[in-house]
This record gives sequence, structure tokens and C-alpha cells, in this order.
Amino acid sequence: MTTLKGVGVSDGIAFGKAYCLAKPDLTFDKDTFLGIEQEEARLKKAFRDTKTTIMNIKQHNSAEMAKKYLDILDFYLEVLSDPELINEVKRVITEENKNAAVALNRVFNQYAAIFLKMNDEYLRERVHDINDMRDQLLGRLLDIDTPDLSLIDQPVVIVANSISPTQIAQVQKKNILGIVTAVGTKTSHAAIISRSMDIPAVLGLQTRLSDIKNGEQLIVDGSSGEVVTAPDHHEIENYQRRSERFKQQRKVWTKFINQPTKTLDGQKLLLGANVSSESEVENALNFGADSMGLFRTEYIYMNSDHLPSEDEQASIYQNIVSKVNGKQLTFRTMDIGGDKLVSYLPNIAHKESNPFLGYRAIRYSLGESSIFRTQIRALLRSSAYGPIRIMFPMISTISELDQALSIYNEERQNLINEGVPVGSVQLGTMIEVPAAAIMIDKIISKVDFVSIGTNDLVQYTVAVDRGNERVSYLYQACDPAVLRLIGHIVRTVHKAGKTVGICGEVAADPQVIPFLIGLGMDELSTTPTQILKTRAYISRINSQTAGQLADNIILNAGTTSEVNNMIHDFTSKMPE
Repeated sequence: MTTLKGVGVSDGIAFGKAYCLAKPDLTFDKDTFLGIEQEEARLKKAFRDTKTTIMNIKQHNSAEMAKKYLDILDFYLEVLSDPELINEVKRVITEENKNAAVALNRVFNQYAAIFLKMNDEYLRERVHDINDMRDQLLGRLLDIDTPDLSLIDQPVVIVANSISPTQIAQVQKKNILGIVTAVGTKTSHAAIISRSMDIPAVLGLQTRLSDIKNGEQLIVDGSSGEVVTAPDHHEIENYQRRSERFKQQRKVWTKFINQPTKTLDGQKLLLGANVSSESEVENALNFGADSMGLFRTEYIYMNSDHLPSEDEQASIYQNIVSKVNGKQLTFRTMDIGGDKLVSYLPNIAHKESNPFLGYRAIRYSLGESSIFRTQIRALLRSSAYGPIRIMFPMISTISELDQALSIYNEERQNLINEGVPVGSVQLGTMIEVPAAAIMIDKIISKVDFVSIGTNDLVQYTVAVDRGNERVSYLYQACDPAVLRLIGHIVRTVHKAGKTVGICGEVAADPQVIPFLIGLGMDELSTTPTQILKTRAYISRINSQTAGQLADNIILNAGTTSEVNNMIHDFTSKMPE
């Protein structure tokens, strides 16, 4: 019996035999060249057949698939139809006289390298999808059969280096007890699909995956991230008790769907959702979100093959406004550029030596003001259908904020002059740069609210690349310097009589939530699947004693371990 540790990405506990998915041998001859015409014909057929397979999966499984799952398959189809990608593969064939496999492999690897360098974790995880599409195409070029998971005819735990949406779709849901992979995080598509299908999953086992033997009994704990191989009867009984407790806990969480978010002593706040599409908004509402604390509008651009017009954007925003039915809705203007490359946008596809500090977010919007003005007009038009909030990302200076506000005011007046209805709009900014946190007193005097983006704020405050394994240990949300900055922001905003929310990963982190409650945070915004668990957790916190905790951390904590000890002492006294 061995216990392996990975990343738990989908709650629940599964018991079953391992079905180890072998990776096909996709090695190929780099020197063979059949001529430009024949190589292009092979390439065209590989793309056509791969797209047909995915479309068939959508057609035959659409009734069972969650909308999010269908969106993922649409992403595959968009990439496989990307003319820039296809033309680059053809260029390697025609100009360098390379065979289709060499050209395809090189171009897809280049795309994967771009995604791998991205700062946004969700986008960085798309590298696995790019690699999966590459392998599917290579398999067809080389006439190699890829594993057929439709042959699985009994309930198993699928074990693989990685698993793609198209592979999962081949298996009947009743035959997938759990999923275990070597790579992946909570934002990978395997994780998203596991959660949408309510399948316990542990990803990121890395080299330990080889410790699992095909057919052996496994226990998969998607909450703790543990995978137990060949468990004895005592361990099976232990996890069966855990499983029963989890089922009871989940029943408790469901009771919070239509309940207000409030602490043990009655302090109310909004528990919102971070979303990027209409389907995610619907999902968040199903989980009982109080608000949409962050709608990432950049995904509208990233999921399109052309620059969306004002009418196209307005239609999307109006649909979102109608869906939330009066709940607080915060649109973040496009956080595009730097690490989020969109090929059709001007001045965006070039490489930067440090994209995370480069031409992105509000800097890009102000630099490409015609695109920004179109988005502002579309957002303003949607406000006629219900109240909205508009938030500017990555504000670093007061002058940037002034420019953004000036453009907003000009376009609002232009619409009014044109006789276009405009409704209630509140304006705010993201606080994710230390310079903005320091100048929060000046910033809050110009806007209605702010939202703290902790993912970037942590990274910029402690000067660490969280994707660099050698220094990622420094990326700690409980770093006392970060918590002091957050405390400074919240107290300054409240002193001005305005509201402040937080929309980074810490909004659902049990280690940080008591500190945030103690500060009197007005809104926490997290992924939809974390809402019920977080609401239940908040209901056990006394805001008065949490306030004392926050004061103690800000005044006395000097190290992350001291912060963790203070929070552990607090949480150990919370009622069950």
C-alpha cells in the first residue's frame, strides 16, 4: 500500500480498479518528404478528420454534457480552424520542404510554448489542450490508432499522463469512477470537466504516476489530493468513513444555496463568482452566487476570430445583465496583452521581454483607444437592461485612471446625444499593483469601488514568478507584507465610505478568509464551485473575533509562519 500526493481538483472519494491509459508512440521520420502537394493533402485530411471526430462527439453527447464541456470542445474546434496556425504549418511545408508531421509538430510546440509562459493560470493550462490536438493530428498523419476509451465497459479509475476532453467524452459517465493524471492543476480542462461531471479527480502526480499498476485497486480522494494504491481493508474502511462524512457535508452545503452570506454573528457580505462566459454565469447562479464579482470580458475577444463589433459585444453584455436579474454585476474591461495574445488585435502579437509588466490591460486599452471606446459603448448600452459596474484592470497611476474615466465620460455623453438609452453604472478599478495600493486614498476619491486582485498583487509585492519552481515558495498569500497592503486598502476605502471586494484565489482560501472577514470585506468573489463551501465556512466565523485576528496579524506578524500560526489558532476554535 502506497499513498501518493497530487492536487485534488474535484471533491469526493472514489474506490475502483486502475485503468492505465498508455500513450501511443508518435515518433516519426523527419527526413521523408513526399512533395508539397501530397504533404498538404495529408495535412488537410488530418485536420478534417480530427474536426469531424470532435463534432461527432458534440452531436452524440450534447444531451449529457454540461454547457462548460461543450464550450471546451468549441475551443478545440476554434484552434483547429485557426487560419494563422494552419498557414504557418503550410509555410513550413512549402518553404522549408518539411513533411506534414515535422511542420505540424513544430508549429503546435511553438503555440504550446506561448501558452506555457502565460501568467494567467487558466490560459497556461491550455497547453495540455494544444498538446492533445497535436497528438490527435499526428496520430492521423501517422495512421496510428489512439486509445479507444469507448471500449471501457465497467466502472474504473482512469489513470493517464494527461486526459483530454475528447477522451473523457468517449466513456460513459457511469464507467468513470475517478480520474488520476501526472499533469494538470485546478484550472486545467480535465479538472473543469471532472467537477462538471461530479467525478473525484487528483491531478499533478508527476513521476509518481508510474507507481500505479494497471488493474490494481485505488482510492482517489479528490478533496485531499491523495491516491492510495493497493489499500488494505483498514485503509478502505478509513476512506469509506471519510466518504460518508463528505456526503453528509455536501448535504449541509446544499442548504446554503438560497441563503444570504453572513457570519456567525450576522455580518453580511456578498459572495460572488468569477466568470468568463454566459454558461459560467448560469453555473454561478445555480450555485447561489450573490453577485458576479468579476466578469472577464477579455475572453469575448479571445474566443473570437475577429474583433467583436459594438453590436456584437452589446448583445453579449445585455444577455449577461438579463441573466443576473438585478444582482450586482461587475464587468472588467479587457485585460488583454502581454501574456494574453490575440492574433487579430493590433500591436498585440509581438513578443515582449517581460510581458507581465508590459503592454497589457489598461495600458493596452488606452494605447488602442478606438477598441477601448467600442467596448465602453457596448457596456454602457447594456446598462439600459439593468445596473452594472465597470472596472478597469491593472491601474498603476492616477493619470491612467483619469484617462480611462475621461474616455468613459465622453462615450457616455456621446450615447446620450445619440439618443441611446443608458442606465445605472458604477465605476471602479482593480488594485493589483503595489503602486495603486499605496495611492488608494487618491484612487478611491475618483471611483465608486475597488476590487483587489490578489493573484497579481502577491506576485508584484514579493517580486516572484509563481511559475518558477525555484522561487514559487515565495508566492504566499499569507505573506505579512501582502496582508498589510490588503488591510491598508480595505480600511482606506471604508474610511471614504466606499466598498471593496477581492477576486483572487484567496477569496475561497480557508487560511485567509478569517482575516478578510475581520477587515470587513464587502465582497468575496471566487470560482462558482467554491461558493457553497465558502458560504458554509463563513457562517462559522465570528466577525468580532476575526477583527481582533486581523489587527493582531497587521500589527504583530513578521513572517508567513507567524501568520499561519495565528490563523490556525483562530480556526481551531471555530464551531463545527
